[in-house]
Amino acid sequence: MTSLTSIEPSTLHLCAEWSVDPRPIYTAVDAAIGTQQKPNGLIPPHVDLVVSYLKVGSVFGESEWKAHCGEVGPAPNLPHNIEYILQSPCPAFPRKKLHETHTLVYIPSTLNAKPLTLNSLGEIERRYFPTTKTNDDKISNFIVAELGDRSIEKSYWVLMTIDILRDSRNKNYVDQQTLVAELATKALAAYEVPRTLEAAVCHLTRYLSSLTSSTCFPFCDYTRSQESIKGQQPMVRYSPEKGLTLHFYHTSRVHYHTGVAPLRRF
Repeated sequence: MTSLTSIEPSTLHLCAEWSVDPRPIYTAVDAAIGTQQKPNGLIPPHVDLVVSYLKVGSVFGESEWKAHCGEVGPAPNLPHNIEYILQSPCPAFPRKKLHETHTLVYIPSTLNAKPLTLNSLGEIERRYFPTTKTNDDKISNFIVAELGDRSIEKSYWVLMTIDILRDSRNKNYVDQQTLVAELATKALAAYEVPRTLEAAVCHLTRYLSSLTSSTCFPFCDYTRSQESIKGQQPMVRYSPEKGLTLHFYHTSRVHYHTGVAPLRRF
């Protein structure tokens, strides 16, 4: 089979810019693997090339993990139509493309030969925020006790909104779940409230990406996550002063700086 790295990102007299060819990687993969038999998604050897090409948005893949955090396994397949997805109109934020409002992040099952958990992610975060507090003022001891060592079985990708949904502030968790369900119906995509580890990974990796780019990573509101700890939802946010902050908030309570940033998984 022809190596994907040996051909141009776009073929058939099309330019490699999205303004001309809306799916240059898709075109290149078709040229590389043929049109008779296609894998169910972009196969792992090609994923890193695709991620490198899709730098117009916020992407944190295998090579970014290795550069900032340590060793991870090969990233799994991305959908074959990932370019089409990223260039589609954003269903959550009008007049924007999806790649402008979402971050695409690889969630590895292991990091430096250990399961990826909130605790192991915290070890990475302390490299970049060594002087911040590590007590209950920053990360709730209840969350650490309940979720700190919870790992995932299989690596995957998430596509998560960078900001919380605009209408999700000042709403309780049940109403926020309804907003996410309505978004999933509108987008015809499986949007969900993020898990705590997913939200923490997406916030931290966006900060790490900003270290090597000109992109500014602003202060973020809290996003609720889907786990429940004694009737309360964990909340995750990033701030330039503290790094990651994880607290919890009663399911029925509302707050202006607490919303939900939904995601979909690949």
